[in-house]
Amino acid sequence: GDIKPLGFQFIEIDGFASDAAVEQVTELIKKPEETRDMIETNFQLGKKHFSLEVLQEKLEEVISNF
Repeated sequence: GDIKPLGFQFIEIDGFASDAAVEQVTELIKKPEETRDMIETNFQLGKKHFSLEVLQEKLEEVISNF
């Protein structure tokens, strides 16, 4: 599945680095605090949606419905 609808923050590159993507990366380099915020947001979303605990819950649900 796509992670974008889950709220992950990232710079999208579709096959090549567009001028807009390069500009976004440049802005992130200039603003380390915003970069840290983006990383923390993505980390928390990763824990919420893709942690081992979430995997265990989903597997237990599948197994119990088998």
